Amino acid sequence: MAEINGKAYELPIENIGAMAGLLEIKTQGGKDQVNVAKNIWFETQISLNDDHRVSGRNGYTSAPESSDKKTFSESDAIPVASRMKQEGDSQVFKKGDVTISYDQNKYSDRPGDGVTQIKTGNGDDKVRISAADDGSLMANINGEQFLLPVKNDPTGQSRLFIQTQEGNDNVTIDSNVKNFSYINLGPDKSGTVYTGGGFVSGPEETKQDQQYRSQNYNPV
Repeated sequence: MAEINGKAYELPIENIGAMAGLLEIKTQGGKDQVNVAKNIWFETQISLNDDHRVSGRNGYTSAPESSDKKTFSESDAIPVASRMKQEGDSQVFKKGDVTISYDQNKYSDRPGDGVTQIKTGNGDDKVRISAADDGSLMANINGEQFLLPVKNDPTGQSRLFIQTQEGNDNVTIDSNVKNFSYINLGPDKSGTVYTGGGFVSGPEETKQDQQYRSQNYNPV
């Protein structure tokens, strides 16, 4: 069954194993939201806008586009790039339990500008990555805003690495964020690579659980 804006529709597809069926869902972006239940076994392909697509099965919650922002550079966010200090090969910014580091790509045969790593402390952390029209990226971490040292990369190759610690953590990456992302919700959890935005992390799972039901919604 599909529930669309409060109305229920019976679908001409069976919920059986082996991903034998395929359901395509297309919306026009903005504030649209798509949820796929955990007990869905057929494959779904979801497009939240013309430049976004995810495919997979078994539990997915979409994220909205970032709200009509021309730029984040003129906001009240902390400008991380101008406050970083060199530590070895990395540029590092620290504030409280938050550490943001940037490693520039120095090799011409490797795609993307580099890797931006965000680490939080213990406790229940909420992290949201948003993109503005000019390509600036904002990280909202527990209500505090940080202007990231990397731009929104249409090729997806400039990468984000988000590492949380103990606690009931939640990560949201807006659907118009293009950067490759690696999410690890805790030191004893299995990390997941996403090639783009448009998702909200689900409840934390142990590595053992994730061996058998991977978080397999990967935007392409």
